[in-house]
Amino acid sequence: FYASQYELLRIRAGFSPMYAQDNFTLASMVDGTHQLCNAAPFTNPPLDCPERREGLQYFSQIAVMEVENYRRSYDCRDQDVAFFILRQTCLNTTFYDQSPQALSFFQRYTHCKALRHLCAWRREDRIFTYNLTLPWLWRIQKICPHTCGFCHHSHQWNQSEFVAKLPLLSP
Repeated sequence: FYASQYELLRIRAGFSPMYAQDNFTLASMVDGTHQLCNAAPFTNPPLDCPERREGLQYFSQIAVMEVENYRRSYDCRDQDVAFFILRQTCLNTTFYDQSPQALSFFQRYTHCKALRHLCAWRREDRIFTYNLTLPWLWRIQKICPHTCGFCHHSHQWNQSEFVAKLPLLSP
């Protein structure tokens, strides 16, 4: 997991990746210049690219944000570019040859939406599909929060079951 974060930094800084495949499309997604990373004013782009954020101040803001505010915000989106780098890093022989059973689920799943059914693991199941372990599930839920059902978007805010779950605000 941490090696993939380093990969993102290397690619963003203009260096060739150590574990992921080096290509122009991937680099343009990481640095936010790919056409899928951009949108018309006041709309969300089709792909949430890491560099399209507000810079490093984003991390300090997100660290103090309340969970429900995050879940309702634009920031609660699947990070498919980060997942792609994570997947390529884990499938690199440097890591995969050491832990093929623990990383085998990356062979089957290429993006966040493909993981939807894995996000619904329950404690009583006690068995993981395709060797997906609980620590990996927790990481995936953070990289793919929309797919895993953690995000509330504006179209849900008026639905009665959503409103009923909100805590009451005291004056």
